[in-house]
Amino acid sequence: MFVQIPIEMKNLYKKKSIWLAFFVFLAAVVHIYSFILSEQPIAENIPFEANHVFYYFVSIQSDMSSYLMILLPLIPLIVLGDSFISERRTSILTYKLMRMDSNKYIHSKLISLAIIAFLLMFVLQSLLFVGSLIVFPISSPQAIETGITPQFASHLFVNMPWFYVFLIIINSSLMSSFIIILSVTVSMFIRNRYVAIFLPFALFIGVSIIMMAFPAIIGGSGIIVHDISPLAMLGGYFNSSISWWIVPLYWLVLNTALYIITVYGYKLQFKKEKLV
Repeated sequence: MFVQIPIEMKNLYKKKSIWLAFFVFLAAVVHIYSFILSEQPIAENIPFEANHVFYYFVSIQSDMSSYLMILLPLIPLIVLGDSFISERRTSILTYKLMRMDSNKYIHSKLISLAIIAFLLMFVLQSLLFVGSLIVFPISSPQAIETGITPQFASHLFVNMPWFYVFLIIINSSLMSSFIIILSVTVSMFIRNRYVAIFLPFALFIGVSIIMMAFPAIIGGSGIIVHDISPLAMLGGYFNSSISWWIVPLYWLVLNTALYIITVYGYKLQFKKEKLV
């Protein structure tokens, strides 16, 4: 199941797109932090609960003062979104299917891409936090302050802020795995490299917008649909009082469901001889 991980990692080192993704991520982070600081500069008159690295790290992840959550799904796609379609458009897929069972191939391909996408986002988010530690005051939250402390797992934020940051990084990394599996799903039905990269992103944002519009369409009962939209579960959950384990469970369920759907779709396309 893990046989393709070394191959994918080797291909990753050769890709120039990884530097593009890093530049886009870095530019967005610098711009967003500049905007946040312009609204609330670090100064002695800032409330203590809003003047530490954990608060600022949450701010850049949330939907209140940041667009990072909209950009995050695009980052792994820039690097890995064309991985499967590139093999389809060349003789690599045919070569691999001659060396291994087709069922084993799709499982190992999905698992390897999901793991690498997870690690890619984990590293980027970790670097973001390390950079935040350098720029912002390193102190722990002392109490829950209404309007400042995030509603999501607020007690965890105050009592275990380092774990809270780790949880945020895990959540976004699981999303990264999901979006890359989605890119493989899309790549089974099209052959255009750029469509394979940007269509999953468009689907992620488009479906989220539709789901987040439900409260305006059907009223208060649509709040549930709004709260389980992909974007809400990527950056909007900080304003929700849900338990800390719900968000990672949400992404694990989506990853598992899409994994099963993708494997099934691959088998259908393979039987129809539309993959090679």
